[in-house]
Amino acid sequence: MYANTRNFAVAAILSLSASTALVAASTDSVFLLHGYNDKADSSGQNDAWNCRTNWANQTAVLRAYGHSGRIQSVGYYSDNSNCDRNLASTVYTKNFSGNMRLQSAPANPAVLTHNTSMVHVAYRFAWAAAKERIDNGGKPIRVICDSLGGLVVRQAIAMASAGNPDFPTLAQLNITGVYTYGTPFYGTPLGGFGSNGTTQGNEANTNSAFLNNLNSAAMTRVGSAQWFSISSNAIFGGDRFISGNSACWLRSAICIRYRNPAYTHGAYKDDLNTANINNAFEYRMPVFAEDWNQASANRRAPFANAPGAAAYVSAAIQLR
Repeated sequence: MYANTRNFAVAAILSLSASTALVAASTDSVFLLHGYNDKADSSGQNDAWNCRTNWANQTAVLRAYGHSGRIQSVGYYSDNSNCDRNLASTVYTKNFSGNMRLQSAPANPAVLTHNTSMVHVAYRFAWAAAKERIDNGGKPIRVICDSLGGLVVRQAIAMASAGNPDFPTLAQLNITGVYTYGTPFYGTPLGGFGSNGTTQGNEANTNSAFLNNLNSAAMTRVGSAQWFSISSNAIFGGDRFISGNSACWLRSAICIRYRNPAYTHGAYKDDLNTANINNAFEYRMPVFAEDWNQASANRRAPFANAPGAAAYVSAAIQLR
């Protein structure tokens, strides 16, 4: 039943306990990509994510659900700490050559900051994924993304799908699953991302040139990966920063929207609960979620005994 991720029954995942999932533990690599730190100053510095503490709960839930493969936290900037991989390393460049020339990016920085376009961050991420595939014997990669991290992965896969010569091929990436928490696929009109004037903050705003290009007909490719979008209802006190429509805008096989608990932005990955949440809805998305009436028509009833967001994603990664 679980031979292919695309075919598993979501209801079965949501009803599983951690002990049940142990029998289907995955040995794939898991990448963990953080979001945007709005405490960064106008120069794009002071990001200061500690990867180990930031992803401690998600890592614990992955292990509880039986994941025995490599878990790699990924930082972007020199002031990120305790990260398994940091894109600040020039190893993560085309063919691992240290060559930072990138024809398709607006800039070719030697040092990544919040003023580095996400196009270039995606370029570094793509080569980090290609390096992980080599380092881990060709095993597939799953990517869990908090907020802005989802845009980085999507940009990387779109460029690889388009055959951009600066990026690895889809086969080199070998990303088979992407799981996003509150990613602004259609942008955010609110402050925070753009209020401090950084390049990445502005790129994440609705109708930015970056998002308009990424959401254009030529760039909406999502590769062969299975995509899961996790959101939470602001009307019930949840994510008031990234709307459910934006978080689920991408053509996803599955969108899950939580009502209880109603997760605030950034809190999805920290919930250690594995059962007894009765207000999670599954949406099977249409081609694009501007047609929200169609998506709502495909909504299923709340799942009984649904796990928290971190456990849902952990179960989805184990079962294929």
